[in-house]
Amino acid sequence: MIHGRYFFLVFVTLAVLHVGVAPAQAQFEGVIETENITTDEVGEKVYFVMTMWIKDSLLKIQSVYRGDNPSSTMIYRNDLGVIWMLNELAKSYFEIKQEGEPQNIPQPFPRDKTDQFKVTKTGKKKKILGYSCEQVILKRRGELTEIWGTKSLVQVSRSLAKTTGEESSTGSDDWNAELRKMNIFPLYASTSLDNVLVELQEVKKLDMRGLPMELFEIPQGYRKQKLDEMFDPENK
Repeated sequence: MIHGRYFFLVFVTLAVLHVGVAPAQAQFEGVIETENITTDEVGEKVYFVMTMWIKDSLLKIQSVYRGDNPSSTMIYRNDLGVIWMLNELAKSYFEIKQEGEPQNIPQPFPRDKTDQFKVTKTGKKKKILGYSCEQVILKRRGELTEIWGTKSLVQVSRSLAKTTGEESSTGSDDWNAELRKMNIFPLYASTSLDNVLVELQEVKKLDMRGLPMELFEIPQGYRKQKLDEMFDPENK
């Protein structure tokens, strides 16, 4: 079973990539691929590759895991007001309605106002995938996040924000809120708790190109499931 922090990442679409942007930037269309590490409920490392296809207000996310964890695919269709979760083994899908204004997901353990991140721009710079990146360190009690990000890809952030409703949401109690203030798109992010790595995400591929609409459709032959069927382990 995957740790809840990962589900937050998927349902809000990689919180690691949701940062504020300048409205004048053009939208991104293309493919982003990341290599990721998260932790499960017993502290074991979980490795997966996440691929995102982005076109206008459409987004498809596929996560492929090492080991026994099943792969997952989600399609955001803002034009239709729905999110589709695909069950590729059963050739079926579950539909979530997008209703009303997007809401912030509450933190499971809210922090008080005195326990905020200390943000440090180290001045270090390097290139990742050909983009000039700067290092940002965010610290608070027991938690350290290292970011290497660029301001050259704010159009990617804008596209992601549009597809997932982040443009209308307010800040959250995580380091992404700090990045939004700086207009930084992270190409590398790692978080440690008490000096133990718990999350890592690194962009390995960023390909700006046109995408066909077929990518964002339910595959032919898939049947619609009810909620209780979607999470029934006996349903195959």
